[in-house]
Amino acid sequence: MRKCKNLFLVLAIACVGTSCERPNSVVIKQGNPQQFIISGHGLLDWFAISGGATPDRWGDYWVIAPLDPNFESARLTEPIVYGRVPAGFRQVAPLNNEPPPPITDGFHGSVALEIRNGQVVHMLFSVRDGKITTEADAD
Repeated sequence: MRKCKNLFLVLAIACVGTSCERPNSVVIKQGNPQQFIISGHGLLDWFAISGGATPDRWGDYWVIAPLDPNFESARLTEPIVYGRVPAGFRQVAPLNNEPPPPITDGFHGSVALEIRNGQVVHMLFSVRDGKITTEADAD
């Protein structure tokens, strides 16, 4: 009976341990063009870069979404490269597949994405002297 209880306890701990997922997050890799590395689990519903040099010029720079929201391509395994639409995705903004404006010195903006489980990741960042700095997790 004691062995049965111990086995049950070990299985319960293993189940809890494997069901705990890390929260989704995004890391910006320095470079030109910038790369956005998404970690976590789930299908990507949309990804957006917004911002501008001044608050009155704030807007969507680049937005992508999956062609088929239920297809496995919405599960990203590679970094998103700014301005390059990944296979299985479509560009929502700018319209007509025009290239997005460059992210250059003086840029203040955000990266935001929504994962199918309803989690939205939102992070502010800026570019100064050619370096990207993240300002805060802006949830």
